[in-house]
Amino acid sequence: MVRKVLPPLEQGVVDRARALPLWRQVQAELERDIKKGELAAGDRLPTEAELALRFDVHRHTVRRALDALRDKELIRVEHGHGIYVRERTVAHEVTPEGRLSATIRQLSRSNDRKVLGSKRVQADQTVSRALRLRSRSPVQRVDLLGGINGIPATLSAMYFPLPRFIGIENYIDETGSISTSLARLGVDKYQRKETRISARMPSRAEAELLDQARTLPVMTILSLDVDEHGQPIAYSQSCVSTRWLELVVRF
Repeated sequence: MVRKVLPPLEQGVVDRARALPLWRQVQAELERDIKKGELAAGDRLPTEAELALRFDVHRHTVRRALDALRDKELIRVEHGHGIYVRERTVAHEVTPEGRLSATIRQLSRSNDRKVLGSKRVQADQTVSRALRLRSRSPVQRVDLLGGINGIPATLSAMYFPLPRFIGIENYIDETGSISTSLARLGVDKYQRKETRISARMPSRAEAELLDQARTLPVMTILSLDVDEHGQPIAYSQSCVSTRWLELVVRF
C-alpha cells in the first residue's frame, strides 16, 4: 500500500493565538482531510513525528488529536504497523444464496479479484470429506486475492472436483467471477450448504498479502457450495481481514 502524502501545511492552519486548543486544531485539519477524501479509507497516515513537524506542534499534541479521531471512529491503529483511515465496514449476511464476493463488490469500484495461482492437487482428508470424494482424488485448487478499490481484503483457496471443472481457473482469471465461471461449465444454479466461521491471528504470509499487521485478527470462513441436485461443487477456505467485514446471521 502506498502511503498517502498530506498536502503542504497552509499558512495559519494552527493559530496559537486562538482560544481553541492546538490539539483540537490538528484534529479538525486531519478530519477535514479525511472527509474531503484527501485521505481515503485504508490510507496510512504519516507518523506522529511527521505530523508534529507538519503542524509545528509537540508529538503529545498530535497524539491527543489522533486519540480524538479514534474515539470518533475515523481512524484505527495497528500497533507496530501504522495509523490508518478507518474503512467503511460492510455487513455480510450469512445465507444460502449470499456470496461474500458479491457483498465486497458493493464497496469496490472495480473487479479486484486476482488469481494468485492454480494447480491440480490430491484432495486431503478435509477437502475429500467436504466434496464427498475418495481420499486423494484430483481437485483443482485456485488461490484468490480479493480487494476493495485496490486494498487487499480476502484470501481464498477454492477446491473444485475434477474432471467436472477442468479449466475453471482460466474462466475465473478471465471473468473474476465464480458464478460466471461455474455457469460456463454447466452449473447455473447453486447455493451455500455450509459455512463455518472462526477467528485467528494471520500467518506472516497472510499478513503480507492482506497488507496488515500480524497483531490484527482475521476471520476464517470455510464454506461448501452444492448444485441444484445437492452435489458438492466447491469447497473454499477463506481468510478475511476484519478491517472490512462484519458477518450478520438473521433468525
